[in-house]
Amino acid sequence: MQTTPPSCDQIPVKMVVFANDSYFSYLLAEPVFREYHQYIDRVIFSRRTTSSGSRILDIYRKSYPGYFFYRSLVELISRWNKFRGRKSIAQLAGQYSIAVSYENDVNHSNYTEDLSADIGCAFNLDQIIRARLLGCFRHGVLNVHASRLPDDKGISPALWAFARGEDSIWSSIYRMDEGLDTGPVYQQFSMPVETGDSAFACYEKLCTASGEKLVATVKNILENDIEPAAQENNPSSTVWSWPDRSHKEMMASSGRSFIHLHDVIRAIK
Repeated sequence: MQTTPPSCDQIPVKMVVFANDSYFSYLLAEPVFREYHQYIDRVIFSRRTTSSGSRILDIYRKSYPGYFFYRSLVELISRWNKFRGRKSIAQLAGQYSIAVSYENDVNHSNYTEDLSADIGCAFNLDQIIRARLLGCFRHGVLNVHASRLPDDKGISPALWAFARGEDSIWSSIYRMDEGLDTGPVYQQFSMPVETGDSAFACYEKLCTASGEKLVATVKNILENDIEPAAQENNPSSTVWSWPDRSHKEMMASSGRSFIHLHDVIRAIK
């Protein structure tokens, strides 16, 4: 006789979070912390970008001033919120008394020697999690990618779709492997780009919705009620790099904006 699977509240669960602590990371993570904070064993923050001035300069060289200004403004919003002790994953970890660490390399052997968990979540992590560390998780590590995988892999896919003038932005929740956004997909959905939306506002809404859907996906995984689908092999799928001159031309052609003043006020209010 078929039995109803137990709710995740009845299952002892150990979860680990990997994150680059930004405002957008917070929007993705907040629903997960709200629902599963009692299961989160630790938060491992990446300091790869913030610890390297040469890397920041390298990003500037690979992109263009309009994008770099936008990225810098988002960073200032994130830092201001963290300074005020709000709207950051560090704040969530403190609120729920969860242990944290900051790592230049999340694949350091200290973790792979003692880390064993049921499931992991990565939020805008700017590092590749290697197979040895991924293998420490019974259900793998989940990630959110702002595109309809396998399309638009790589860096800032939502910004590229927005610049192209797309009327909707996609999100994919998938299980990470060692490839670039190549893991099997649990869920995909899209959100419309409303008239007057900035890139910031679109991604803000997408992250908020993705975080809520990630909560449901985690629950389904822990209750063995969902299986991911392998990504289709699409040789023509684009892998984006840093927004560059071609992105600048797309933004100009579409007439869209990176960010509005009221976006900034809303994010720090």
